[in-house]
Amino acid sequence: MSAYAEKWWDTEEGQLALSEKEQEKTFINEQSPLKLSISKYIENAHKNIIDNDELKHEISGNAANLLI
Repeated sequence: MSAYAEKWWDTEEGQLALSEKEQEKTFINEQSPLKLSISKYIENAHKNIIDNDELKHEISGNAANLLI
C-alpha cells in the first residue's frame, strides 16, 4: 500500500470508508474504498466545471486551440 493510502485511512473520510467497508461486500481489495473516494472526488470536481458557463467556454476554447 502506498504512503498516501496509509495516511488517507487516518483521515475522517478514510475512517468513514473503513466503517462502510465492514458492510460493503463488493470491494475487491483493501484499496477499493480509497479508489472509490478518489472517483467520487473527480466526479464532483468535473460537475463543478460543467455547471460553470465561464469555465465551460474556457475549456472548449482551449480544446479547439489544441486541434489547430
